[in-house]
Amino acid sequence: MSIWDTELDDATTSSEKDSFQQKGLVQPAKRKEIGLFDGAIDSPIRGAGVGFIKVADTLAKPIDIAGDAASYAIDYLTSDGEISSFKDYRASAVKARDDLVFETIDALEDRQNTGMVGNVGVALGDYIWRGFAGGSLGGIAGAATLTGASTGTYQYNKQTRDGVDDYTALQVAGVNALGDAAATVLPLSYGFKGAGGIFGDAALSVGGSTGLLAGMQFTSEEVLKDAGY
Repeated sequence: MSIWDTELDDATTSSEKDSFQQKGLVQPAKRKEIGLFDGAIDSPIRGAGVGFIKVADTLAKPIDIAGDAASYAIDYLTSDGEISSFKDYRASAVKARDDLVFETIDALEDRQNTGMVGNVGVALGDYIWRGFAGGSLGGIAGAATLTGASTGTYQYNKQTRDGVDDYTALQVAGVNALGDAAATVLPLSYGFKGAGGIFGDAALSVGGSTGLLAGMQFTSEEVLKDAGY
């Protein structure tokens, strides 16, 4: 909480409130305190839902293009008046789908009511589901490919929605895709092989993946900073 928020919350008398209003300050509503374990129980299930949506959105991209083309052709032939260009038509369709994807993911993540443990649970459910789906189709390579591709698609869409230019968004998406793919391969390929004992293997697998993800986050931030964001 900022100093201003604290000072405003302490302004309980009418004279103090009047003073703040004269300064152009409005007393904010009390912020909801989120507990460490809030939302933790169902977080892995919500995370799996997030992972499912990311995968479905990625796999549907080629189908979406064909569907938009067919839909536009029908509208064009049946329209009595003028119809927008296919570029504008498709841009509107893509935005509508992306809005649905991001709104649903936001609802599942429910960050306003989820504490730190719950956020970790959501992230794990997301990664585990995508890794499992990819692994069931193509082993370790399939898990890495599907996780990386779905991360890249999600990050590109997220960055462009936030106003980042296409080139920079592609760079950020590429960094995240490679990082997630590598972070998926490490625990699956190394796992708990017993080379350094179960705890040593766990530290190398999980710790290595965590280090990769931290490096990915740092690199993404640097890419955005270099581009002026």
